[in-house]
Amino acid sequence: KSWTDLIIPQEKPLFEQQWKDLCKECKALNLYYTLVHKDGHHIRVLLNATAKLDAKGKIVHTRGSVLDVTEKEAAEESLRNLALELNQQKRALEQKNSALREVLAQIEIEKNHIKDEVMANVEKLILPTLTKLRRRVKETDRQHLVLLEDNLKQLTSSFGRAIGEHQWKLTPKE
Repeated sequence: KSWTDLIIPQEKPLFEQQWKDLCKECKALNLYYTLVHKDGHHIRVLLNATAKLDAKGKIVHTRGSVLDVTEKEAAEESLRNLALELNQQKRALEQKNSALREVLAQIEIEKNHIKDEVMANVEKLILPTLTKLRRRVKETDRQHLVLLEDNLKQLTSSFGRAIGEHQWKLTPKE
């Protein structure tokens, strides 16, 4: 069989054009073709060739090398597919991270709101009630109220404010 018999039909016009170029330039570098292997499967090859011309410009002989690049191209295709998949996973993770940041921000807002409500309840309801109770109970029971008040102050002080201290509340104009 000749070289052209091995080339798949779809690539024969390409080969014919490149053969004409080889005849003019006396060399062909890095030309890729799909060939039909003797057992029938297709292989990708890389062709590099040179031609020697006679005095009339006709080809006397050619010399070339053919390298089977089927596995190399399959590996490159696999790498491209893996890179695409990796990029898709990266985008999905970025979206999930963004959503998670939004959820965490909302949780932080809700946590601060709960802290504010607890602080307000302790300051406006519980501590004034304890103050009133302290006036009405016996001296021995006042120690329990003081202990309760101290524990509430300690508990809510972790919220970043001191209980019982006057809070400055400014109007927008101030």
